[in-house]
Amino acid sequence: MASFLAGLISVSSAGPVEKARAAFEGGEIPRPFFVASSHDDSNQRPMLAVSSDGIDFQRITPFNFTPPAGDGCRDSSLLFWKGRYYLAYTAGGFGLVTYFGIAASDNLIDWAFLVNVPTGEGYTWAPEWCMDDNGVYITFAKMNAVGHWSIFYVKAANAGLTEWTEKSLVEGPEAVNTLSHIDAQVIRFQHHWLLVCRNYGGLGAHLFRSDTSPVEGYKLISRPNWGDTQEGQCLTDLGGGKLRLYFINRPGLPGVAMSFADTLDGGLTFGPVSTITGDFPAPHMSVTGFTADPLPPVRLERMGDSVRFSYSSADNLVMETSTTLDSWKAVAPSFDSTLKEWWLSQPVQEAPSRFWRLRRPR
Repeated sequence: MASFLAGLISVSSAGPVEKARAAFEGGEIPRPFFVASSHDDSNQRPMLAVSSDGIDFQRITPFNFTPPAGDGCRDSSLLFWKGRYYLAYTAGGFGLVTYFGIAASDNLIDWAFLVNVPTGEGYTWAPEWCMDDNGVYITFAKMNAVGHWSIFYVKAANAGLTEWTEKSLVEGPEAVNTLSHIDAQVIRFQHHWLLVCRNYGGLGAHLFRSDTSPVEGYKLISRPNWGDTQEGQCLTDLGGGKLRLYFINRPGLPGVAMSFADTLDGGLTFGPVSTITGDFPAPHMSVTGFTADPLPPVRLERMGDSVRFSYSSADNLVMETSTTLDSWKAVAPSFDSTLKEWWLSQPVQEAPSRFWRLRRPR
């Protein structure tokens, strides 16, 4: 893993970048593997960093991106989608900007501006990517005329991520009294969704859970708080039922210490706080972790006039079939209680013309 990280930081070889792309696609790369996105507080320019343990982060250099004239680039978050990398970012620093920006890259180093996404009147902060089986979303914080911050989302309206729906309110956080919320981030954890955001104007974060959707149905489950001013938080799935909460720890303000705490019960309680290390002075951080165990192998066997595909685990896995490799359709396997396997059977005459894959939902 050390040589892989060194190669990714190097500017001379494209090979490690391809390995990074493979990581986003669930390819063969040592686990765990983490990519962090943030910005340099001194010049509002984005930064990316990699880590093999989620604690010690080293910056990817160079990072070539110039936003449109007059815009900054803060609070960035990263997505891999259909063969490209995308960065969503706060375009206006602390100014009154009614949109956020998106940039795209093929190699994590050279970036080009893609589009500004309008969000209506009021400040727009901290856009964060999330996905479900229905598409790609971006959540962000928006301030109204009386200074109240709420969490909204837009949904991609095309595959190129250049067109987006009108903003809608994320259902749930507003129900927690009248507190403002900023720096929201959504991840899929096991069979539900978790949303973490800062209690703006107060200490600590609020953590919500939804069993139905990444953008609705949230209920408050905990209020992580270590007594100091915390913001810029995000959650990362470490695998094995373990989550890590990253956040800026600013006792007394200013000053930045990027810290983390782990939870083993889905965010209800957290362990002690530690500080990240390495070359990544992040005032706001979004961390994408690749920590899942390898997928179980799919076995193929002839059974009479059918072909049987079987595998041993169905923990948050999806089996899909395709005839063209361009579009995939989820199929429902059956469970064999004797063999303790999930299986799917297809007539022999159909099987040779079909492609199959087993994946983890993103």
